[in-house]
Amino acid sequence: MLVFVPITLNAALSDATETQAAPLSVVASIKPLALIAKAALGSRVEATYLKGINQSPHSGNLSVSVLQAMNGADIVLYMGDEFEPQIGKAIKNLGIPVVIDATAVIASAQSHTASVDKRNDAHVWLSPQNANLLANALQMLGGEKPKQIITDEQLAIFHRELQPLSDQVYITHHDMMGYFAEAFGLDFGIALRDSGGKVQGAKSQHQLRILGRQQTARCVFVEPQYKHKDAQVLASALDLPLREIDPMAGEQELTANGYYHFLVTFIGQFTACFE
Repeated sequence: MLVFVPITLNAALSDATETQAAPLSVVASIKPLALIAKAALGSRVEATYLKGINQSPHSGNLSVSVLQAMNGADIVLYMGDEFEPQIGKAIKNLGIPVVIDATAVIASAQSHTASVDKRNDAHVWLSPQNANLLANALQMLGGEKPKQIITDEQLAIFHRELQPLSDQVYITHHDMMGYFAEAFGLDFGIALRDSGGKVQGAKSQHQLRILGRQQTARCVFVEPQYKHKDAQVLASALDLPLREIDPMAGEQELTANGYYHFLVTFIGQFTACFE
């Protein structure tokens, strides 16, 4: 399995790109990765994704249609064996030759001083810097010169918008804001559930209420795909508003500018907590 993108991999796709008029087929495991693929290669790529936002990355058998889509792809892009073991197993069984493991590509480029716990947080796409790394990997595979899908100028605008909120505290449904918070110098927030989305015990719930009051949390974020009962109970106990946030880009169209618009929307959802 290929997890990095050395220049020699360009040869693996050269015959296909020279003889086929059709775009490269990139099959991503989840929609945010497909958005990055489309932004990276534009009209040169046909990007699709395998799993909806309600599907667990850790369990369940892959359907025949999913296996067929993977087997017919020029490139498979996924989150790695730790976060998506079923897809990793299928990649091995199918013998797919051109694979990008997103977590491995990002880990290879990051400093050992990075503060996000890579073992627990899979939401790598919430960092524009990470998105640029993955886009560059795809561009190199497609024989293109690496270029940013989120420019320095766009990043500067995002930073200016978020900088006044750097010391503000919020509560999330589960532990998922690490890469976003690190990218923009924000507080990491307080997680209602653990990194796997499992409900914490009563003692932890009590401690969360204490933390929320002590740190003056401003809202409780909920995600469209999760039931909100525990979030509603905590929000009511702390007299905080519920705010929806969608890290899985459920409503975003899969276009060349889709990843940029996803970030704009996500930042808007985040800032709504503090209005």
